Amino acid sequence: MSKLTISSGFPQVGNAGQTFKPNNDYNTKFRTSLPLYNTEMTYNRRNRKEPIHFQQAEVDVYKRELVKETKVSRYACMQSQEAVAVLENSVVLAREILSFNRVLAN
Repeated sequence: MSKLTISSGFPQVGNAGQTFKPNNDYNTKFRTSLPLYNTEMTYNRRNRKEPIHFQQAEVDVYKRELVKETKVSRYACMQSQEAVAVLENSVVLAREILSFNRVLAN
């Protein structure tokens, strides 16, 4: 008999161990205000620790630039030599044509 209703019309129910949240519910959210990995920090640390490598990189860049300029200059020189040869051949050919035309004119 129930003390609340003073009747036995309602059966006794045992306590249940049920949760309303499913077992596989993972509702995790991350919010960051800073980057998780900042690559600039790595490069800055590396440059501070090893300034010689930075200077060596500058020297390597200078060497590559020097090699490039040398090759470009050599190519320009070879082009000039070929242009001079073409002009000399043109002068020889023009003289031959002139002499041939003089023979035809007489």
